[in-house]
Amino acid sequence: MATQRSSVRTRAGYGHYYLYKVLIFFVLIASSFMFINTILVGSAADPCGGLSLFRVVPTSCEQTGSSESVSDKESERPQTIWNPVAKSWLTGQQVQLLKTAYDIGLQDGGLSQAQLLQSTLLQETIAGQLGRIGHQSAPVGKRSYGVMQVKVTAAQDVLAAYPTLGGFRTDEELIVRLMMDDEFNIHVASKFLLLMREKTGSDSEALVAYNIGLKAARRFVDHGDFRYVKNVTRYFVDVVRPFNRKYLGTDSDDTTLSSSV
Repeated sequence: MATQRSSVRTRAGYGHYYLYKVLIFFVLIASSFMFINTILVGSAADPCGGLSLFRVVPTSCEQTGSSESVSDKESERPQTIWNPVAKSWLTGQQVQLLKTAYDIGLQDGGLSQAQLLQSTLLQETIAGQLGRIGHQSAPVGKRSYGVMQVKVTAAQDVLAAYPTLGGFRTDEELIVRLMMDDEFNIHVASKFLLLMREKTGSDSEALVAYNIGLKAARRFVDHGDFRYVKNVTRYFVDVVRPFNRKYLGTDSDDTTLSSSV
């Protein structure tokens, strides 16, 4: 592996290699600011409610001068879809990402793949709300990137199986693309779920493999009882079904993602 990395860097040139290092650094900084902004955006939308470290409460919001009822405030909220897991309304960006995931999944494997992809998107980053990088304390090679939290090794497996998605000269170039291009990230994640589905034969085991790796997934017997699978299923029932009914005109009374989960 070390010899292969050395040859890649030699071909690309050290200047090109360090350029991507700098790009990744700035992308990580930008993602951190986006995450902070996501936390504070609810307070910004409602200056009289919530908590914020950088907000001055207007005088009009003081209890002695406010006669606005809770029901009045609720009626002014943007009525998208309520996420009972995150206890928040879906934002415009989340709505768009869920639509994108639906379109990509539908194209790759039909309605069941679309719903699986949407539910996994919510489980991984709450459809972008948690940012586009995983645990920063993990080694670079073990980190996950983008709205679907794709590892570099998983992306490489997908690119080898589906070369039409593109080619990358270095891991750093691939990481930047995974973090900056949400649609590309979702495409890679969808294809990886399909690969895991082919290897395991069920959506539940494919989800476990997506979460902890294929070898580790095979150590479990009841994949449907795995916590990650339960969380994805909950997102399907509580968010994806009402979302698709409202925005995409699909209606389903299923309580699981597919018959194989």
